[in-house]
Amino acid sequence: GDVYKRQICYNSAPHNKKMKKLLILLDMNETLMFRHTQPLNSKRLPNLSGPKQIYFRPNYDLLLAKLLSHPKATVGIYSSMILKNILFYLEGMFKSEKIAGYKGKLTVFDRRYNAHDPQGKNIHSTMRDLRLVWADSKVKGIYGPANTVLVDND
Repeated sequence: GDVYKRQICYNSAPHNKKMKKLLILLDMNETLMFRHTQPLNSKRLPNLSGPKQIYFRPNYDLLLAKLLSHPKATVGIYSSMILKNILFYLEGMFKSEKIAGYKGKLTVFDRRYNAHDPQGKNIHSTMRDLRLVWADSKVKGIYGPANTVLVDND
């Protein structure tokens, strides 16, 4: 009941015309999905299988649908994964009817938009560097520290 009431309030609230554009960057692994080398000990089947079992977070598609449909939001994936892996996972995610129509609206910032982490466990360890995102031609001059939100589990 409470979730339904909040949903009605959100849908009926007018969009603030003075609100500036907002860049919302979502981490992929552990935020929108999670990967395991072995299937989980549950009745839930993985959404994708390969070298790892891929499970999409419950209601990931509702979250993306709300964000992608907002007129003032630019939504991006910000991940340390390489681009081909991100695109493979997104292809699976966008099979959901709730977000299929938004497929081309998502901006992707892959491993190239991260800095090397000299204290990382592996040679390919990275850390976030939003300056690399803000310098990209897709967002340069539009987004910066004042209008960017990063959603990450770390």
